[in-house]
Amino acid sequence: EALEISNYLETIISPTYHLIYLGNSDFIESIISQGRYSDRVQIDLNQKLIIKAKLKYPLAKRFLYSSKLLYYLYLRFPLFVNKNNKGETTTNNITKKPNINIFEISKLFNFCSSRYNLNKIILVFHPNTNDKIIEQATLSGFKNILLKEYSNGWALSKHDSHWSCYGHKEATKQIIPLIESVVPPPTGKHL
Repeated sequence: EALEISNYLETIISPTYHLIYLGNSDFIESIISQGRYSDRVQIDLNQKLIIKAKLKYPLAKRFLYSSKLLYYLYLRFPLFVNKNNKGETTTNNITKKPNINIFEISKLFNFCSSRYNLNKIILVFHPNTNDKIIEQATLSGFKNILLKEYSNGWALSKHDSHWSCYGHKEATKQIIPLIESVVPPPTGKHL
């Protein structure tokens, strides 16, 4: 899903790089044969087909997305959508290592390397990401950074694992020193 968003952003603002934060579940949830999630973009690797998300209540979500406070309340107090269809994660889901089908993950990376501009994408991996996933990413040509530490205090709340401002700051402290080792700066300049 994040790679599809990066393709879209290329047509609008063309950022220098896309940093995409990922953990084990992001890969598993991207592959339709590992389980169908109607509320997110997935790939059918057998047909090499992107399956678009079907958002419930799209007008309500559009309104909520325009206001961070309302969106936070929507996540915190689900009224119309049950929690398991909103992609919420708990601390246990973030840190546990799910069963990884490395063959499917390899197929996913092969598909991605043929469809997306890898020169502009940097994968930032959660500290507990399976080593085989990171290895496959590297073999497929993705630049990547592995965060060394992560705290539950980075999250907005126990119901919303997205990073708070503090979490963004802490991740930045780890990413900035490593970014030039992943992507050399233009001659005579620093990122």
